[in-house]
Amino acid sequence: MTGPKNILAVIIITRNEAQHIGRCLASVLREVQNLPDTEVMLVDSASTDGTIDIAREFPISIIQLQPHWPLTPGAGRYLGTQATSGEYVLFLDGDTELYPVWLPEALDFLHRHPEAGGVGGTRDEFYITEQGHLTGEVLHRYQVQQVTEVRTLGGDGLYRRTALDKVGTFHPYLALYEEAELALRLRKAGYTLWRLPLPMVRHFSPPRGTLQEAVRRFRVGFYPRAGQTLRATFKNGLGGQFIREFLMNYVITGAYLVIGLMTLIAAPLDNKGLIAWLACSAAIFVAYLIRKKSLRGALNGFIARLMVLYGLVVGFFTTELDVDQYPRDVIVVQRQKDVATAPGHISGKPVVDTASPE
Repeated sequence: MTGPKNILAVIIITRNEAQHIGRCLASVLREVQNLPDTEVMLVDSASTDGTIDIAREFPISIIQLQPHWPLTPGAGRYLGTQATSGEYVLFLDGDTELYPVWLPEALDFLHRHPEAGGVGGTRDEFYITEQGHLTGEVLHRYQVQQVTEVRTLGGDGLYRRTALDKVGTFHPYLALYEEAELALRLRKAGYTLWRLPLPMVRHFSPPRGTLQEAVRRFRVGFYPRAGQTLRATFKNGLGGQFIREFLMNYVITGAYLVIGLMTLIAAPLDNKGLIAWLACSAAIFVAYLIRKKSLRGALNGFIARLMVLYGLVVGFFTTELDVDQYPRDVIVVQRQKDVATAPGHISGKPVVDTASPE
C-alpha cells in the first residue's frame, strides 16, 4: 500500500446488522460530506440477513470475509486498514450511529497532537429488544468531564495511520479485548490515547449482563477468546501489563476461588478456614448485590465472571495463529469510486431517519 492519499478512512465492521446498518452509514456520510475523498469501507463478516443489500444503496466500498474464515472484529478492522489509505482511520461497529460534532473535533485533536495515536469519546449504550424497541436503559460508557488520557479507546475510535503502520493494526484472530491489545502496542511504541468529553456514538444492542446473553456467548465460544488475547500479549512481552490493567478483577476472583477450594479440601481436618471463607463470600456477595441492585443482576454478573475465567484458561492454551496467516482474498462487493456517482445511489446525505428508535 502506498502512503496516505486523503485525510480520512472510515472502516465499519458488520455481521448481520440489517437492523442498524442504514442508520450507521447515513450518519457517517452526513459527518464526512465536508471531507472530500473520504474513504468509507464496510467490512462484512459473511452476513446472511440482508446487511449487504442495504449497504449497497450507499456510495461506499464493501468487502466481505468468507464464511469459513475465523470471523472476528479484529479481522474486519485488520483487512479494512490494509484496503484503505487515509491519514486517519475511524473504526466503527455497524450497530452504532455517529454523533455530530465529535469527528471534526477528533481530527483536529490528532492534527494538533502528533504524539497521540488515537482519540475516542462517549459511547451511549441504547439497549433494545429484538423488535428494535428501547428498553428504557441508556448507559453512557467512557464518559469524561475533560480531555483525558486513557489506556484504551474501546471498539470505536479515530487512529493515526502512521501509528497503526508502526505497531501493526488490529490482530485479525482476536475477538475479545482486541482493542486493549492494540492499545498496549501503541503505548509501548510511545503513542498516547485520549478521550474527548463529547458524545461519539450511539450503540444499539440487546441488554448486557443477562443470563441469556452470558449463555449465548458461552455456546458460541466467545469467552475463550479472552485467553487468546492474553496469549498474544505475552508474545509481545505485554502479558503482565495486560493482566494488571484489564484482567485484575478476574485474577482476584480466580485466586479467591482457589483459596475456597483449598479450604474445602482441608475442611475434614480443620473447618475454621472454610467457615471464614464462606462468611467472607457472603459479605462480598451482599456488597455485590447492593451494587447490582437486584439478585438476578448479581447472580448473572457472577456467572459471567466465571465464564470469562474459564475462557481465559482455555483460550490461553489454544493454538495461536500468526497475523500473516490470516487470508486476504476477500469478496469485493462494490467499490466506492464506481458507485459514488452512479445513477440510483445517494449523494452522501442521510437517506434514513437517524433518530433513536422509539
